[in-house]
Amino acid sequence: MSVYVHNGSTWVTVPNGTAIRVHNGTTWTTAKGVYVHNGTTWQQAWSQSDPLTVASNVAGAETFRRSAGGTMSWNPAGDAGYAYIGRTSGSYDNVGCFNVTNGLYALAMGDRQTVTSASFTLKRGPSSGSSSISGTVYLGLYTGVFNSGTPLYTNLDFTPSGSKVLSSVGFDDVITFDLGTTFGQTVNDAIRADGSVVLAFSVRTSGWDATGSADGLYSKWRGPSTAYTGSLSITCDY
Repeated sequence: MSVYVHNGSTWVTVPNGTAIRVHNGTTWTTAKGVYVHNGTTWQQAWSQSDPLTVASNVAGAETFRRSAGGTMSWNPAGDAGYAYIGRTSGSYDNVGCFNVTNGLYALAMGDRQTVTSASFTLKRGPSSGSSSISGTVYLGLYTGVFNSGTPLYTNLDFTPSGSKVLSSVGFDDVITFDLGTTFGQTVNDAIRADGSVVLAFSVRTSGWDATGSADGLYSKWRGPSTAYTGSLSITCDY
C-alpha cells in the first residue's frame, strides 16, 4: 500500500521519509504517517520514518600511554593493528584508540540527522593479560590527533561517554558497546563532518595509574575482523 501524487505527467509513489504537509486547523505541519481504511481496519500507507543503518570500519588501532615517569607517548612498537588498555606491571598505563573512517558516511545518511541507535564492536586479541578478564571498561571520544603528538592530559586525553561491564571475556572474544542515542549522536555528528572519528577505550575514567602491578583488565583489542570491518554501526532517521 502506497501514497501517490500526480507530478503533471504521471502518478508517482511518495517514498517513506519524504515530507507530507497537513493543516491541523491552525498551521501547516509535517505528517508522521498516512493511514487508509480498507473496510476492516486502518493500514499505514506512508511513514515519515525511513531509518538507515550505516557501518563504518576501524582504519587503525594504536595505544596512547603514560609511563611510570610521567612521559606521554604513542606506542609505535606495539602489535600492529592492536590497541592496549590497562596498566602493565610498573611500566605503562594504556588507552586504546581506534580511528574509525567512512568518507561516504554523510552521503549515505543524506538528510537523516537523528540517531536512533548506535554500537561499537571490538575483538580481544589472542594474547596479553589474563586469559579471562572482568570489570568495567569505558569508551569516549579521543580529543587529540590519532597517532600524533604527545599532549599531557590529566583525564586520559578523553572524557568517557559510555561504559560496559565485562564478565569473563577471554582471548578472541567479541564485545559490543551500546553507545546510546546521546553519545551516538555525538559520534554521528563527528564522522558526518570529518569522515572519521577517534574512539578511546580505557579501564579508567580519570587520572593515569602507571605504577604498581598490572591490573586485571590489561589486554589488547582490534576491530571485529582482520579487515576491521563494520565496527561502528549507526542507525539514523528523519
